[in-house]
Amino acid sequence: MSEFARQAGSPRALALARGAGKTLSIAAFRSVSFDPLTGQLREDDPEDFLGAGTGGGGEGVRERRFRYGMTSSDEDLATVGTHRLAAEMGLDPELGARLESLIRARNLELPVKVYLESVSRELGPSSVRVEGEALASIQDDAGISLLERLDQQISAHATPAIPPTTVTAYVVGKRLMALFSPDAPR
Repeated sequence: MSEFARQAGSPRALALARGAGKTLSIAAFRSVSFDPLTGQLREDDPEDFLGAGTGGGGEGVRERRFRYGMTSSDEDLATVGTHRLAAEMGLDPELGARLESLIRARNLELPVKVYLESVSRELGPSSVRVEGEALASIQDDAGISLLERLDQQISAHATPAIPPTTVTAYVVGKRLMALFSPDAPR
């Protein structure tokens, strides 16, 4: 039981706090690619998104550059969640390699969003929780988890290449997981 759960003293208080944590993790997820005040896309970078391209109708260039999740933060969350669950079920084997490549290139928006989506699922009702963090369960060629690699890149964020909103969103997710972790210090 986490320190928070011990202090809360009641299952209802813990459920309420977990619900608030889930809401906060989703807000952090959305802030990575969308401005929380305007709801507008922060930048037109398809590398920050998953899913098939949209456009169709002979617009081949647009189809490669504009992904479905870029249409709204709700679609982005749903698309990331679908891909993460598919990867955990072995149906999307390329996701781990793509995340590893992005982390090495210090393009951390999509890996942070995958992490935050898993945090929101962990804090959800027990009927929909998925055990384990997606990035913690995927290892690179050196046997190091992608979550550890992401931690290393965020910790060395001295370069302006990583947007502050991405770093902040990641820190929010890490603190939420620490707050509700069964292994939290007592």
